[in-house]
Amino acid sequence: MKLSKFKDLDIITTLEDLDEELFLQEKALFDLAMRKKLKQSIKPHFFVQAKRRISQLKLKKSHLLEQIKSVPKKVENDLSKN
Repeated sequence: MKLSKFKDLDIITTLEDLDEELFLQEKALFDLAMRKKLKQSIKPHFFVQAKRRISQLKLKKSHLLEQIKSVPKKVENDLSKN
């Protein structure tokens, strides 16, 4: 399985979808850690993939929040100019 790319997250546009995907990835990482503690067979590269995806989702979330915060400022600036 290939590593996920940040461009793959372009289909997620709402914070709700992003939070849901983030929750699912964190749950998957927790399940992997649980399986490791229980001495069940796991593939170590799944940890790397899950952590990478979580960090990408968090970065995407920060970008979306930044866009949301900047929109009212742009509207205020446009209204004050008129």
